[in-house]
Amino acid sequence: MKSKYLLAYERLCPTDKLTEDDPRKADIIAEMKAVAKAKTNREAADIIRWWGWDNDQQLTSFVYRARKLMNSKG
Repeated sequence: MKSKYLLAYERLCPTDKLTEDDPRKADIIAEMKAVAKAKTNREAADIIRWWGWDNDQQLTSFVYRARKLMNSKG
């Protein structure tokens, strides 16, 4: 079973197709977990800012949606 962190990433980044043996998987999971556990959205954004966002609005939107997906009960 896939982790909720990887599932959230795949849902929010549908054009980035990850294969079973993708060497980035562990790093993506670790960063998504850190985003979920961050105390604030700003702290979460700083974790993945290096991913190369076109603008801060895209980054803020991604962080908000990711945290909502990963921290939801159910």
